[in-house]
Amino acid sequence: MCCTNKRKLNNIDKEAVQNSLSAYEKNILNRIIDEIIYEMSPKPTIGPIIYTSSPLKIGESEKLNVTFTENTSQAERTYLIKIYCIQKGKYHLKATKKISIPSNSESVTHTFNIKFNKPGSYETNVKVYNFDGSILLAERTGKYPDKVYKQ
Repeated sequence: MCCTNKRKLNNIDKEAVQNSLSAYEKNILNRIIDEIIYEMSPKPTIGPIIYTSSPLKIGESEKLNVTFTENTSQAERTYLIKIYCIQKGKYHLKATKKISIPSNSESVTHTFNIKFNKPGSYETNVKVYNFDGSILLAERTGKYPDKVYKQ
């Protein structure tokens, strides 16, 4: 329900209700609706975060495999994934991709192309958002830092 039609929530027309509310009331209503959508949304678990090449080198397209798992398999679920590499506390966005977990499946592994610009130690951070990127559903940072070398 939450992913196919955000305007309707249990037969309440969000737009019609909002037209009769003040800006403050609209803001509160939107927060409540977002919280309900978040609570009703399946929340995938981020599994292994694995680079398939070694050593990692600057300027090369490195392949990163990430596994996503859920405990539901009734319908296809689509998510927006953002991959960050963290160096010295600074987050660098490296990839953005919409992925789907097919119906009748509880997990899927996706490959992301990551390119590093500087050598050094990085932590890889994966964020999973709902299909339109408006709600963060899950986040995980790899357990160990990855070393990137000069070519």
